[in-house]
Amino acid sequence: MHVESRQAQTVAVRDLGIEVRFAAGETIHTESSYKFDREQIAVLAADTGFELWRTWTDAAGRFASNLLVAR
Repeated sequence: MHVESRQAQTVAVRDLGIEVRFAAGETIHTESSYKFDREQIAVLAADTGFELWRTWTDAAGRFASNLLVAR
């Protein structure tokens, strides 16, 4: 997913102490969506130095957000 700046602007990211300039029409990538089951997420996490710590799902269990923590 991308969002597009409607106008030229500067955005302050205070927690990082930076300002980011965007031109009118410039896009920024904000999200990637991939399809994994819980076991695949756990393996991917372990293979990259993380641990699957918690999973939240919708009521039907079709969508999930996963919290990974560094080991």
